[in-house]
Order: sequence, then C-alpha cells, then structure tokens
Amino acid sequence: MPTFKLVVLSNAVEGQDDVFNDWYDNTHLQDVLACPGFVSAQRFKLEEGATPGSHRYLAIYDVDAPDMESAMKTLAERAGTSSMGLSDTMAPDVMALGYRPTTPLVLPAAQS
Repeated sequence: MPTFKLVVLSNAVEGQDDVFNDWYDNTHLQDVLACPGFVSAQRFKLEEGATPGSHRYLAIYDVDAPDMESAMKTLAERAGTSSMGLSDTMAPDVMALGYRPTTPLVLPAAQS
C-alpha cells in the first residue's frame, strides 16, 4: 500500500494558542489516528527567526491507504462529529495537503 504524508498547516484564534495546542496535542491527534490508515503524527511550531509564514503550526501525518482521496473522505466524514470534535480555537485558515513520495527515503552517503 502506498504511504502518503498529510501536511496540515494551522493557526490558533488570536490569544487562544495554549487552549488550541492542548486540544490538538491531547485530543485531535488521537482522533485523527483513530481513522483507518492514519498511522502516526507529529506537530511542529514555526521557529523564531525562520522565514515568516502564514501558519504558525504544522502537523505531519503518515497515512497508509490505497489512495489519499479515501483517507481524506474518512476524515471529512468524522470531522465535527463525536468521533472527531473540532475546536473553536482553530482559526479557519487551516490547510491540509496530501503528498505521495516520489523517491525512497534518502540518507547521507557513508563517509570514507
């Protein structure tokens, strides 16, 4: 089965970062990982001094599914239900992008 990466860029509503991050880390990640095909997740925060972006938070999910469309359909069906409650602390500018690998994982060549 192909492995995909789901990249989610998000922001908290102004002044709600602590509540947003608590919900995302302690509830939402597990709700997403309960969906068939979603096997792991990791979150990141935009680093101070990095090139500024429009989103402060990044989540990367590993997805093992026949195709990204079916995995995203499951997420969409669950979003906003008792299986995957959403938080009003998440700003509406969230972006979810699915990627398929085009190469195997590349590691540095061994030094001689």
